[in-house]
Amino acid sequence: MDRRMLVMVMATAATTLFVLVAIYTWATATAIGATPSLGRLALSALPLTVTPLVGVALLRRGRPRHAAALLATAALVWLPVPASAIRLLVGGSAGVWTAGALLEVAAYGALAVAASLALQLAGSWPARTRPSAIAGLLAAGVVVGAVWPPVATPGSGTADWVRPVVLTAAEPGDAAVLALMALVVALVFAVGLTTPGRTGAVILATVAAVLLVDHLGNLLTVAGDPELALAPAGWAGLLGTLGLLLLAAGRLPDADRPPVGSAMVVDPDAA
Repeated sequence: MDRRMLVMVMATAATTLFVLVAIYTWATATAIGATPSLGRLALSALPLTVTPLVGVALLRRGRPRHAAALLATAALVWLPVPASAIRLLVGGSAGVWTAGALLEVAAYGALAVAASLALQLAGSWPARTRPSAIAGLLAAGVVVGAVWPPVATPGSGTADWVRPVVLTAAEPGDAAVLALMALVVALVFAVGLTTPGRTGAVILATVAAVLLVDHLGNLLTVAGDPELALAPAGWAGLLGTLGLLLLAAGRLPDADRPPVGSAMVVDPDAA
């Protein structure tokens, strides 16, 4: 099996496992008497199940660099997912969620392998550029939405949204995962904003779409509870992700500019 086919197999396996995670989560929550929101669950599972398949489609269309950018970005942005699952398993507090945590770790492992192999097929990357001020402000808004609480209780003052989420975490492990998420988001945006052409647009669109799903989930939560409202960080994150999606869409027609004098790397397995 050549490397390109192996990437597609692993990405498809990641999607299948993420679907199983969603089904297990719903079935377990229902079995223990919880009332999970089907809309919220489907919304949260959408990027996990669709993104690897988009990477497969890009590979089929002969765009290995764009597929690598998408899969690697998804793997970085979802790094807190296996981190949280491993915390549950190591801490012995998984309980009925043990099988779901194991499936999450396996799904992320398949995605990480697909991303790593896809990066080996990508060849040379476009030369870095300086991001625009507007793009930087939009990315800063998204990072703010990842650092401060996006949802607040009206009438409670600033106490429930002025402190970063790291400081309000119940346990040190939770704080570490939240800090990791904010750091990864900032890093991915730094790479996406300085990578020109379609490759940079794919990176920005991937991370913005994934985070937009989280913000839409916050909107569903607020809409279903009159005692909650979007905090300033929630609005900053929502508007920032929407703006970056529009910015990425505008950059898609731009052609990638590889470094001057660089040679395209050919994968011998794909020949």
